[in-house]
Parts: sequence; C-alpha cells; structure tokens
Amino acid sequence: PSPLGHALAGLAIGWSADAIRRKPLRAGSYSLAAVCGALAISPDFDFLYPPFHRMATHSVTAIASIAVVALAWHRRTTIGARTTVVAACVLAYASHVLLDLVGGDTKVPAGIQLLWPFSDGWFISGVRVFRETHLRGFFEPSIIVSNTLAVARELLVIIPFAAVTFAWRRRSLAERTRAASWKTPPLLEEGPES
Repeated sequence: PSPLGHALAGLAIGWSADAIRRKPLRAGSYSLAAVCGALAISPDFDFLYPPFHRMATHSVTAIASIAVVALAWHRRTTIGARTTVVAACVLAYASHVLLDLVGGDTKVPAGIQLLWPFSDGWFISGVRVFRETHLRGFFEPSIIVSNTLAVARELLVIIPFAAVTFAWRRRSLAERTRAASWKTPPLLEEGPES
C-alpha cells in the first residue's frame, strides 16, 4: 500500500485510542492519532537504504521495539493510560506490516521478512486485498494509472474504517467534555440567619 493508505490506518488506530481514553485530552497535548499515523508510515523509511527495504523494519522484532520505546516514553503515566498508548503505538506500527502482508507485490522476492533476524524467509498472504504500487518509471502513463488505481482501492477499503473511528472519537470527546462540565461543585445552601 501507499503511504496514504498506511497513514490512514494509523490515524484510525490513534482515533480509536483517543475514543477509549478515560481522561480528556488537555489543551496543547500531543495528538496520539498523529503519532500513530507517523508510526504507520515509518517502516518504509528503509527506502533510504533500498537493499534493506521490507526487512528489519517490517518484522516482529521492529514491532516489539516499538512496544519497548512506547513503554519507556510513558513510564510515568497511569497503567490505564500507558496501556492505551502502548497498544495504539504497537498496533499502528503493526498495521503497516499487516497491510503489506495482504498487498500485492511484484518484487522478487515478494513479501516481507516478518521473522527477521530469526529467519531470512519472505512472507506474503495468499489473500491480496491491495494492489501493488510501482516506484520505477513513476511518471510513465501506465505506472501513473496503475498507482492511481492502487491508491483508489486502498481508500475504498480504509476510509470507511477511518471515518467510523473519527466519528467515534468526536462523540467520545464530546461526551467527556459534557460530563466534565456537569461535575461542578454544588452551591452551599444558606441556613436561617441567627
């Protein structure tokens, strides 16, 4: 899938985590959805060094590393908040791996090294949900058409999930804000004057 598809999947996971958080987000606090969107794209930063693309950054080892970093990042928060944030970060990163497993791949070998460094095997699902995207010849008309169709298919699959999670987050935040405004201290009753 394209970076757009990966980012939307990460945003949907972040919005879901925001929806289930118990405390409302403070003004000026980071957006967990933005962090999750970035994490969902980050495995493809290995494009900077092509011989390693689809290897270490697309493995269960990388997913476990994200869990360790997220735990260290939130070590001083409550257990509930820590669990939500760590789970969201891990799921956002893992969503990239999952989408790549069910995507089309014309490269040889096809797939990802899911079990790196424990195995040098390449894995890809027999179920192809997404079309392959092409980087070589990016501006050739046939490649432009193929990539456009691939992105359109991703959007048709992922946007409904993203829209539902975004609406869930909005409703949840509105309910928490409304509940917080109802928790005003009661007025003290004045007794008869003596």
